[in-house]
Order: sequence, then C-alpha cells, then structure tokens
Amino acid sequence: MSAILLAGLEASATSQEVRAPLGFDAGDFHVTFAGILLVVSVLFAALLLTYVIRRWYLARIITINVGVSYRSDPEHVRDVLLRVAEECPLILRQPAPMVVFEDFASSSLDFSLRVAAGDITKRLLVATDLRMRIFKAFRAAGIELPFPQHDVHLRDLDAVRAVIARIAAEKAAQSGAGEQAEDHRPERPEMRRSRL
Repeated sequence: MSAILLAGLEASATSQEVRAPLGFDAGDFHVTFAGILLVVSVLFAALLLTYVIRRWYLARIITINVGVSYRSDPEHVRDVLLRVAEECPLILRQPAPMVVFEDFASSSLDFSLRVAAGDITKRLLVATDLRMRIFKAFRAAGIELPFPQHDVHLRDLDAVRAVIARIAAEKAAQSGAGEQAEDHRPERPEMRRSRL
C-alpha cells in the first residue's frame, strides 16, 4: 500500500481516504477525497462570492468631498447634504447615504457625502448630479464654499510703507519720463507723409 503525505494529511492510494493526525486514533478520522474537494470548492466559492459582492458593492459607492466655511454650522451642513442625497433619484436608499465630517482644513471644514449609485454604469452622471444639487442647496441655505485664504502678518509696517512709497515714486518718475519722451520723440516718416 503506497501512501502520500501532503500538508500533514496522509492519503492512501488504495482506499482513497485521508487520515489527519489530530491527536485521535488514526481510525477515528477518515475523509474521502470527494469530501475534501467538496469542502475546498465550497470555501473557494464562498471566498469568490464574497470578493465579487464586495467589489460590486464598492463599485457602487460614490464619495463627494466638499469644504465649507468655518462660519458654517457642521450639523446644518450634514442635514443639507443628507437632504440632497435623499432627493436624488439616481442613488439607492440602502445602504443609506452617509455624511462624514472629515477634517478641519486650513481654509475649510471638510465633509464627504457617501452614497450608493443605482446604476454603476452611471457613476459619473450621479456624481455630477449630486455636486450640482449640493451647490444649489448650499447657496439656498447660505452655506459658503470658501476660497483658500492666507493671513499675512507684517512685523515692520513702517518698512513696508517705505517700500511702497519708493515703488510708487519710481513708477511716477517712469511715467513722467515716458510722457516727456513721447513729447520729444521725432515723428516717424510714415506719419509725416500722412500729414502732407
């Protein structure tokens, strides 16, 4: 009788049985190759189905990122975003739309709206429709979409004033010299002919 040992399982060529060393008497645990193949194929099918469903689900999820002014009430922003999602006919009701307050950014409070598209082939159309609806809803609700802003702190205001005054004087001198140069500029030949 020839036996094959693979990954801790012993298979006999004559009986088509597998014996596993699990601390039991060898005669207590017998599984046929068909049984192992069935278990492996069921596990593989379950893993494949889980992978396919997960990919299908994730392909439906659309995330819309939006930043609002620091003057905005975060709860009001969340309510407006959820209302926009509920009014959009292109998204699924389950899973329910979700708003996440993502971050305190340098110029804005950052939110994301996460929804599931009804038709994954129209993801871009759904995202565009949602952005248009959000823009209109924010405008109607008085929620401001901020522009990046930077505060500049000047330590020596007198030096800044002196630089500005010097630049203004140079520009005035250049414009005055430019006007004088125009007055004393010789006429071009084509201009002389046209006067005659």
